[in-house]
Amino acid sequence: SGGYMTVRAATHFDNLITAFAPVSSGDPYGWHRICDASLNKRENVHGAGYDNETGKQIIERNSCQSSAYPNEKPWDTSGTSSRPPYRVFRHDKDGINDRSCAMKVSKQLSAHGYPGEEDFVLNGWFRTISHHFWQEDYNQPILDFFAKHLEQK
Repeated sequence: SGGYMTVRAATHFDNLITAFAPVSSGDPYGWHRICDASLNKRENVHGAGYDNETGKQIIERNSCQSSAYPNEKPWDTSGTSSRPPYRVFRHDKDGINDRSCAMKVSKQLSAHGYPGEEDFVLNGWFRTISHHFWQEDYNQPILDFFAKHLEQK
């Protein structure tokens, strides 16, 4: 849950963060995990993640697609009025975190006042677990994103 934790840390410590780039992330305030090993076929992951609005497992297509988010947990913030910019990096055919979940986190970050750049989205032919992991094509764009915001300090 690295992308989810990136968003949690960046919003909790928004007074200390210059910029952040969650990768393969969803909305950490709008999901929950049921820790039952029988719910997941992967040996190194215990349980399964579910969207709070739809009740669907985050691997399902359109699992995080909702018109409203009344079941969001309260968002962490330091209380600062200035929010750090973000850019979401994701693969459109992510087989673990449905694209609707990545789209939801971008929407929610913007709704909470975080200025965002357009999501960096890779495409492929089919959904697969391997598209959830770091993609080499993220390297230069993510470095460019952070360099731009470092220069602004």
